[in-house]
Amino acid sequence: MKPRRSVKGLDAFCGEVHEDDGIDPRESLSRRGSREQRTRKSNRKDLQLAKQVFRAIDAALRGELTDSVLQELEVASVQPAPDATHFMVTLRPAMLGDGVSVSAALERLDKVHSFLRHQVAAAITRKRAPELSFHVIGGEEEHP
Repeated sequence: MKPRRSVKGLDAFCGEVHEDDGIDPRESLSRRGSREQRTRKSNRKDLQLAKQVFRAIDAALRGELTDSVLQELEVASVQPAPDATHFMVTLRPAMLGDGVSVSAALERLDKVHSFLRHQVAAAITRKRAPELSFHVIGGEEEHP
């Protein structure tokens, strides 16, 4: 139960009585600071998880997939989108000038999506593996 504040006599010390009058300012600041600390901590944890996802997908592309189109790709970045339950994985050709077709790469990534998610789940310590979305940059676009 929340203790009730007495507003008797406060009007002698101030022109108007507000809802936060009579509250210890250190208490209200500590509550606000802890919320900011929790947000900062969760952002740091999300970025740590993104780094683990980056490593897991990069290792799978390098060593465990035999698809030549996917082996030509490298992980450019992994970002939480919008939070740590879903990650946007951005891939690019490993070598400049490689003729990797964006649509072919996305089609093959769609086929190995569950395998890559399984690799991520094995690499991280979480109850549920995050969802993955893929984006390929720097490849050749197909023009009809």
